[in-house]
Amino acid sequence: MLKQEVSKLGKITELIGYFSGAQAIAYGITKSTTIESLDLRLNRIGDEGGQAICLALLMNQSLRELNLSSNNLSEPTGNKLAEILNRNRVLLKIDMSANRLGGDIGKSLQEGLQDNNTLLYFDLRMTECGQESEYIINQKLKANREQDRLRRIQDKNSQDTKGRTYSHLF
Repeated sequence: MLKQEVSKLGKITELIGYFSGAQAIAYGITKSTTIESLDLRLNRIGDEGGQAICLALLMNQSLRELNLSSNNLSEPTGNKLAEILNRNRVLLKIDMSANRLGGDIGKSLQEGLQDNNTLLYFDLRMTECGQESEYIINQKLKANREQDRLRRIQDKNSQDTKGRTYSHLF
């Protein structure tokens, strides 16, 4: 197993010659089946890197947490993220704080989250998305967290019931 992971890392490292930093990371995201959290805060990846990472999220089915705070991201990355949120059903937590996404992006993010029931936390502090958009997004996230809480309770009750149902057989 370790050999396979080292081999994958070697291949990704080779690609750094073909892609710049964030693009190489985005490529790694598309190939990874085990990475669950990625913290790229304070790396100044810019919109080119931010958009590449957002696109990579379409192909990744394991990444649960993404931190892109303080990376000089703006409207192009915000638009791409809004597009991705509509289709990604894996991410649970995103931090986009301290990027200048702008007011129009707030409405795009609202639309992207409309059918997304998996995202639970989305940090938009200091993004200039607008108070109204942030409020509406936070209400959607609150509803998602409540659905998640109820689903976990139901799953727990279901497991308890299954255990009791078959316990007399053992």
